[in-house]
Amino acid sequence: MYKVFLLLILLTSCKFHDNKGRDVKAAEALLKKNMPLYDSCLFILPFTNPDSVIIVRKILIEKFNKIYKLDTANLKIGDYLSQLYYEDKNYEKAIFWDYHQPDCSQNDSVNIGSYMELSYCYLLNGEIDSGKIYIQKAIKAIRYYTPYSETHFLIELREIIYDIIPSPLTNLKEINLLRLKKIPVCLYAKNILDIMLSYVHELYPGERDQFESDPFLLQLKKSICPIHDSLLIQ
Repeated sequence: MYKVFLLLILLTSCKFHDNKGRDVKAAEALLKKNMPLYDSCLFILPFTNPDSVIIVRKILIEKFNKIYKLDTANLKIGDYLSQLYYEDKNYEKAIFWDYHQPDCSQNDSVNIGSYMELSYCYLLNGEIDSGKIYIQKAIKAIRYYTPYSETHFLIELREIIYDIIPSPLTNLKEINLLRLKKIPVCLYAKNILDIMLSYVHELYPGERDQFESDPFLLQLKKSICPIHDSLLIQ
C-alpha cells in the first residue's frame, strides 16, 4: 500500500541505543529466519490468500517485538514493526516505531522514509497538524536528496484522501477512526487536499496534470462540506 516502497529506503543501525547484554547474533539469525514470512505477508498473501494476512501479521508482530529485545540497536527491526503496525492500521504504534530513525540520526537523507511514513500515519490517525509538519520535513529532504521521488510522495498523499472520503472503495476502518475522534471527514479531506496542492503547484506542468485533472480531487475541491459532516460517515 502506501509504505511498501519505503522498504527500499536505506536502513542503518542506531549507535545511540545501549545494546549491552543483548544477543545480536541471535537477533540476526531470527530476523533472517522470519524474513521470508514477512515478505510473503506484504507482497504475496494479500493477493493469494488475503484471509490469512491478518493472522500472519499478528504472528510477525509478536516475533519481531521479541527479536527487537535481543538487539535494540538494529534499526531494521523497528522499520519492520512500523510496517506491520501500519498495515494493521494501528497508527499510534506505527508512529512509535517510525520515530526510531529520526531519534538515531540527524541525517535527513536517511530520515526521508521515516518523515514520509510519519506524515501518512498522522494524517490517517486524524492528527493533521503533526502530519503537516512531517510532510514539510519530507518534502524538504526529498527536494535536496531525491527530487525525482516528490511526485510519488504526493501520489501517496492523494491515496490517503481517497481512503478517507466515503465511497464504495473506502476503508471503513479509516472513517470509523475519524468518527470516533469527532473529526468532520469532508472538511478534513479538503484540508489534506489543500496541503497537497500547495506542493503540487510547484511541480513541472506535466507532473501537475495528474493531480489538477483528477476528477475526484476536482469534485472534492469544489464541494461544500455540509454542516452536519457526520452524515458522510454514517
